[in-house]
Amino acid sequence: MSEKFSKEEWKRLWKHLVRAYPKTFAGYDQSAIDESGAVYYIYLQDIDFALVKVAIARHISSSDWMPRISEIRNMAYETAKNHAGIPSAEEAWGEVLALVQRVGPATSVERLPQFSHPFVKQTVGRFGGWNLLCESRNQVADRAHFVRLYRQISDAHKESVVASIPEEVERRIIGSGSTSRIDGERPALKEAN
Repeated sequence: MSEKFSKEEWKRLWKHLVRAYPKTFAGYDQSAIDESGAVYYIYLQDIDFALVKVAIARHISSSDWMPRISEIRNMAYETAKNHAGIPSAEEAWGEVLALVQRVGPATSVERLPQFSHPFVKQTVGRFGGWNLLCESRNQVADRAHFVRLYRQISDAHKESVVASIPEEVERRIIGSGSTSRIDGERPALKEAN
């Protein structure tokens, strides 16, 4: 269960983010900056606050540009994925190769190997099954096909996690009209004196 964060916690982190990218908001008045922060809060509040902080810290240390909401969500997902033990496509392929050598073809369901993650098992199934992998003679083509299938499964999972808007947030956005400039309008520039 992710730890929700308060508006006050977000405001402190938002202030840090705005300070890290001062050119992004040059010429905008404080209310426009605050409204932008409110939109970010709406779309990030379903993510564990620690993951959001890590994602923002990583972005600040590696990019000259203000992160988009989608970038923060993606970086938070990648951090969570790494900590959850989800192997990369290449690691999954290495696991399968090692198991092919150690276990070999399965003569029964009981002889099927146990994989480190459900994504690996799903990929083996989509590939055509365990025995097909064991009997294959073209590892270069098999690797390319396996990695492509694995990434499809992993990307689909990522999309379902990262791109989904929690129901409570969706209700608030739709039900309230627009609590801030969600409709795509650009905040007004502060007039020069």
